[in-house]
Amino acid sequence: MASVLIISAGVWLILAGQAALHVNQAFLSDSYTKGESVFLLAQGCLDLSWRSILLNPEYKGQNLSQLDQSCIIKVVKTQDYYQVDVEAQHGNYYKKIMAAASLVDGKLFLDYWRQAE
Repeated sequence: MASVLIISAGVWLILAGQAALHVNQAFLSDSYTKGESVFLLAQGCLDLSWRSILLNPEYKGQNLSQLDQSCIIKVVKTQDYYQVDVEAQHGNYYKKIMAAASLVDGKLFLDYWRQAE
């Protein structure tokens, strides 16, 4: 009887450890997914700003939101040089991208791109 209890306790410890491992893995996977989602949202908003600049060289940016996602696009123009800052949010996750491009003969040339957060 004592050996059955010892074996049962050992099996219970192994199962509890496995359950904790799976819960931790699920949490990390969810965090990774949401982090990638907010990054793609920020990149999509940046792409939208480039298209908007091509259509209207005086484009100043805009605020976009839908459900628990939002995106703030700020554009500063100096002659034919555009500084674009994008701040994206998806739930509790945030991402900021800063980029700049030059407009030459109706074409945009990317000067730099960096992820700020």
